[in-house]
Amino acid sequence: MPHYTYNYFILSGRGVGPYTFRVTDTLGNVLVDSAIPLTPNGDMSGSGQFPPP
Repeated sequence: MPHYTYNYFILSGRGVGPYTFRVTDTLGNVLVDSAIPLTPNGDMSGSGQFPPP
């Protein structure tokens, strides 16, 4: 999934979902969210928060 300079990821051709996202911060902490539905032009809150540095 390409990451654009305006800090967006644009997904194309990946099906209708649901999706699993794995995000890693600069300290190596990992968050995984599963069963995320496709929400065109919408926001979805995650279920976790990275620990403070």
